[in-house]
Amino acid sequence: FLAVCAVGLGSLVSIFANGEFQVAQFIPVIIIPQIFFTGIIPLDTIPYGLGNLCYVMPIYYGATPLKLIMQQGAGLAEVWPWLAALVGCIIVLYMVNTLSLKKYRKL
Repeated sequence: FLAVCAVGLGSLVSIFANGEFQVAQFIPVIIIPQIFFTGIIPLDTIPYGLGNLCYVMPIYYGATPLKLIMQQGAGLAEVWPWLAALVGCIIVLYMVNTLSLKKYRKL
């Protein structure tokens, strides 16, 4: 699920970019914040309440079940809400990609 979500996020970036260099300029805006919200850094130590931004980052919904499975031995019953949220992110990205592709690119 996480790979499909990453492809959706990448295609969203490529829709708005006019060239390869502009895609490279999106990396600090899209990729680097995702690293902070994977759980490598505890979210309660991020200042000014910015840890709450994790709820709009798809990587949070992919990294949390992995952490639960590896650290606590959680099963599918414990991680299905996280996977459902990841599927929700995939659906939202698909709809945004479809609408923005129709608006910003001529087919």
